Amino acid sequence: MNKRILVLVAVVTSFGPFSMDLYLPALPELRDEMGAGAAAVQLTVTACILGLGLGQLLAGLVPESRGRKPVLLVGCPAGSSPHWPAPPRPPSRC
Repeated sequence: MNKRILVLVAVVTSFGPFSMDLYLPALPELRDEMGAGAAAVQLTVTACILGLGLGQLLAGLVPESRGRKPVLLVGCPAGSSPHWPAPPRPPSRC
């Protein structure tokens, strides 16, 4: 296997745990900023986990027919493209 593809697969595999590590500590601030209840904030965790699970299901089925490389080369930019136009958040004051 090509070394670059191996590194790309390793990075993509780490997205799930990395997203949870970033997301969970932000839950109290998310609740305060959005003015939402604890149940609504916990639903966002459920949605994140469901998204990761469905993504793995699709990412497992599609490469079986098309191969890993084309799926990664299309999927990574497509998955990150919604975040490109987002403006940076101003720093919070503690």
